[in-house]
Amino acid sequence: MRKINLVTRIGTAVSAGALAAGMLCGPVLAASNDVIDMNQTVGWTIYKYDLTAATKAGIDVSKFETTGERNEAAETQLANYAIQGVEFSYYYAGDVATYSSGGHTQLAYVPDAAMSTMLGMQEKDAVTVQSGKAGYAPDDLAKALSGVVSDEVSGKNKIEQWCAANKATAMAETDANGMTTVSGLKPGLYFVTETKTPQNIFSTTLPFFVPAPMTDVTGDRWMPHISLYPKNESDECELDKLVSEHGVFEDGTTASEGDVLDYRIVTKVSKITSGVTHFTKFDIRDRMGNGLTYNKDVTISIYDSENDARNGTGTPAATWTPAMFSATYENTSSGSSMTIVPTADGFKELNSKCSEKYLVASYSVTVNSNDNTVLGDSGNDNDVTLTYSRSNTAYSETLEDKARVTTYGIDLKKTFSDGKGDASKVQFVLRNTTDNYFLTATGSNGVYYVTGQAKEESGATAFSPAANGTLQINGMEADTYEMTEIKTDSGYTLLAQPMTIQITATDTTIVPSTANVTGFGKTQAQVGVTLNHSASATVDSTDTRMLADDESNNARVEMAVNNTRNLLVDLPKTGGIGTVMFTVLGVCGTAAGAVVLAKSKRNDKKAA
Repeated sequence: MRKINLVTRIGTAVSAGALAAGMLCGPVLAASNDVIDMNQTVGWTIYKYDLTAATKAGIDVSKFETTGERNEAAETQLANYAIQGVEFSYYYAGDVATYSSGGHTQLAYVPDAAMSTMLGMQEKDAVTVQSGKAGYAPDDLAKALSGVVSDEVSGKNKIEQWCAANKATAMAETDANGMTTVSGLKPGLYFVTETKTPQNIFSTTLPFFVPAPMTDVTGDRWMPHISLYPKNESDECELDKLVSEHGVFEDGTTASEGDVLDYRIVTKVSKITSGVTHFTKFDIRDRMGNGLTYNKDVTISIYDSENDARNGTGTPAATWTPAMFSATYENTSSGSSMTIVPTADGFKELNSKCSEKYLVASYSVTVNSNDNTVLGDSGNDNDVTLTYSRSNTAYSETLEDKARVTTYGIDLKKTFSDGKGDASKVQFVLRNTTDNYFLTATGSNGVYYVTGQAKEESGATAFSPAANGTLQINGMEADTYEMTEIKTDSGYTLLAQPMTIQITATDTTIVPSTANVTGFGKTQAQVGVTLNHSASATVDSTDTRMLADDESNNARVEMAVNNTRNLLVDLPKTGGIGTVMFTVLGVCGTAAGAVVLAKSKRNDKKAA
């Protein structure tokens, strides 16, 4: 190796390679004959923008090249896409030296042992500088760094871990303008790496060298302070809450009280690259009102396909073990909640294997058979939120969605034609003709809550009104039913045919909230709920009203059933008033005959 002296002149600089946007963060310096004052201080400013969002807005970001000089045009056009909360860390990569050999003069840098080892520098490529230290040409350093990051994910991970182990100095996080700056440093070569990102940034800038000071692009002056414009790419997680009773998962369903419903919380995991973009928080919090009860049977599966994730079809790519997540439950006066949080093992699995896949939490819920269940259009909501953060834990994103379960009832008034019957003696059975089952229920005094199903009428609940004739049956899914009167009070006539009741469910569209997109904000800030049409009902093909349940409209089908007297009950009894009447009628008939006979004889005499 040839021994050379450290001098106060920088001829060229080293670039780490292309950034995600395709721009070089450290351009090659033009040669200069000016002598640098090595006692001056240097620094740089980084402006951080969201490449994905800017491109989505139609901005051609490729035209903004990093030259080391401030680019106010770029700052103006990209201002709306500034990323706050990004942290860069820097490491002093080496002193500057030159060596001469046979009339050839070239720049060299003198990295310390830790950096030389990380870059895999070969001694055969080194030249000897002052005090016997090994120096390397800029091209050799650039080539070595390119080799480390040739596999972007593993390379970034290696360098990020190296920076942490070697205590690289963290710059201030980028502010609302996407800007961070450092100054007061000694001249030399610096190694810069992105070490923290906010929640929606998945692609960090490739590590790069910064020569400070550096010459301007025209090569006629030194710049002690440099402006850099690396860019990130962003990706947002997505959240969807689905419910099913019969195997078809949608935003809402209709169900009967006592039914067990299957729920799926589907989260699209945004892209993950190196450790800096790993998730540090991925909390799912599910909440439901008192009308629904968790069965505490949650499982987590990973799917490659969105369709399979939403519908539970196909084979999951992976299923998490119970050691990979915790599920905790809490009951309050207004309902209950379930919180799902990955454990350390879960985060390891999430960050290493779930990039751009679908994480699905599946569980079942029972619709309660009591007065807590809401009937009608308002339904029984099941709200969910997903809150996530990446390496910068000060920044998080929260997504929201909900699923809705609607159920209905019957409000029947039982009367008698003479107003004397005992309504509590009357009995009805209900058969769901859509799915062919009879309803079972619990209740008394004319108020019932559906609990389940029976295949045969013998297992069905006999619904009896209260003594005042009122009958409420709560918790029926929107289907077609036959309601048959199987018993009435003595002396009254049963209905000749079953009544056909058809309930049409409430139709609601639910749209989940979306994540913030840099420069655009949230296109859907909150869960969107649109009532397309209210529930309705017919009885024997005739429209009927649906009554409200507290503040929920169209909850119960209004009905009235009137029993008439049995005609045979009123037949005369033997020896009673009936006999007298027949005797009177007989006498009257004889007298009438005598009158007719007498009148006939008088007429005969007149004729003679």
